[in-house]
Amino acid sequence: MTDHIHDEHCDHEHEAGINWQLVQGWVQTGILIIMGLYFIDLALPGGQLGNYINVDNFGWLTWVGAAIFLSMGIINAADLLRTRPEEHHHDHSHEHDHEHASAGSLSSWIFLGIATIPLIFGLGVPSKPLSADAISGDLSTNVSTINFGTSQSSIDIPSEQRNILDWIKAFSQSSDLREFEGQAVDVIGFVYKDAQLRGTDDFMVVRFTMSCCVADARPFGLVVDFPTGQEFSQDTWIQVKGHIEIRSIDGIDTPVILADSVEVTSQPEQPYLYF
Repeated sequence: MTDHIHDEHCDHEHEAGINWQLVQGWVQTGILIIMGLYFIDLALPGGQLGNYINVDNFGWLTWVGAAIFLSMGIINAADLLRTRPEEHHHDHSHEHDHEHASAGSLSSWIFLGIATIPLIFGLGVPSKPLSADAISGDLSTNVSTINFGTSQSSIDIPSEQRNILDWIKAFSQSSDLREFEGQAVDVIGFVYKDAQLRGTDDFMVVRFTMSCCVADARPFGLVVDFPTGQEFSQDTWIQVKGHIEIRSIDGIDTPVILADSVEVTSQPEQPYLYF
């Protein structure tokens, strides 16, 4: 009689208990689907994918990742919906098996928690491009020391159409900087107050460049000579128009933009320039 009551009580407790394995399955499914949707949101026009990777070269990988995450989530959901509650028989080994299941359950929760951390940061921390704070030390004005290897020449690009990276590449590929003297300039970047220029009205107009991802981002800039340059605060996005003048800065021939106008502008939709 006592054994019969114990068995009924044990069965009742088991039926009333939570199937943690099923719960974990649905949590995993939710994470996979949310990750897929997050990747799509990043990759869509107006998304923030460009703050992380070179979209031109590697943007397609984000769509592949989104498809994989969504497919895995949908497959998981389909498997869980087909799952039937298993009948559990209580015997002498039940308590031992239950302990192992609980240990496995804990390790699974820890794994899911770790897997969720990047998603939490991605959704919770606003994405923004690198700024002047990410520039360590002085930004060298010696363009002759920059090596772009076999990258495409920028010298043949009309001067008014060159961005900051195009100008730096053109300077580095030239044997005589004087050939650029007087050429028209029209560039967009943010203000950086380089220590080399301290005590003058000069400042630098800078853009970060990216080859693969933000981990290899590198700042390049041009010195700007403008009478009221000190009025522009650091990190302000500006459009600079003028022409090139070659000056000696710390004994080094340096291209300087002798600005005709400097106007505050909005940050470009794609703030990085790509190699």
